[in-house]
Amino acid sequence: MFCFGGVDSTKLTRDELLETIQARVYADQQLSILDANGEQKMIHIFAESFLNDPLMKWIGGLGDHSSDENKKDLQYKLNKSMMTWVNRPILVNKKGVVVGVTASDGTLAGAVSVMPGQSNTDTCLDLINGMIHAGAPPVYGGPTKKSYAPGGDKRSDSLDVLGKKRKELMKNEDLNYMYIQTIGVMQSHQGQGLGGKLLKTILNVADSLNIPAYLETESKENEALYQHFGFTTLEVVQVGPSGSSTDNKQPMYLMARYIGRRSS
Repeated sequence: MFCFGGVDSTKLTRDELLETIQARVYADQQLSILDANGEQKMIHIFAESFLNDPLMKWIGGLGDHSSDENKKDLQYKLNKSMMTWVNRPILVNKKGVVVGVTASDGTLAGAVSVMPGQSNTDTCLDLINGMIHAGAPPVYGGPTKKSYAPGGDKRSDSLDVLGKKRKELMKNEDLNYMYIQTIGVMQSHQGQGLGGKLLKTILNVADSLNIPAYLETESKENEALYQHFGFTTLEVVQVGPSGSSTDNKQPMYLMARYIGRRSS
C-alpha cells in the first residue's frame, strides 16, 4: 500500500483550480477561500446543514432508535465525523479548495468543497489522518454506538461504490473535471440564496476551465435543483449493505454538468 499518489500535470491540478477560484472569489466580498484555520467552521457548517439530510439520517437510523431529545445531538455527532473524513483532506491536505459564503449578518453561513477529478481522499495517509483527527464514526463503535440503528457501519461502508461509479461514469473525461464533494448552508440561513451563490460561483469556475462538474445527491428534490443548474442525471444507484431489500437502501443520484450547459 502506498500513501502518496502521483498527480498528472497534464490534467486539472489543485493549483489551477485554486487560481481560477481566486479570480472569482476576490471580486465578491461575500465569498472567501478557507484555509486550514477554518477547518472547524467548515465541519460545523456541513454537520449542521445536513441534520435533516436523508442520506445522513439513513446511515444513523435514529428514527426508531433514539429519543427525540438527544436525536439531534447524535445526528450532529455522526455528521461531524463523516464530514471530517471526506472534507478534511480537501481543506487541510490541500486536495482541493473550500469556498465559504458570509451572510448579511457577517456570519460564515455556508461552504462548498471541490477538487480536481484526478484527486482522491482515501489514500492511506488520508485514512491515518482521519483516524487521528476524527476517529471512527460513531456507528462503527464507541460509547454511543448502541444509540444508532444496527447496521449503520455497513450502510456507511456501502457508500464506497460512489467513488467507483464516479470513475466509471467520468472515464471519458480523462480526469479533467471538477468534483463537488459537499455544499451546505446553515439551517438558520437557508432560503437566502447563499447555496445558489456558492454553486453558481463554482460552476462559473468550471466554465472558465472548460471542464465538466460532477456530484452526487440523495433526493429527488435536490436532483431537480441541480437539473435547474444544468446538471444531467447519469445514473441512479441504490446504496446499501449487500443483500438488503430496496426498502432498506438509499437512492443516490449521480449527476454531471457538461461544458456549455449554463445555469439559469
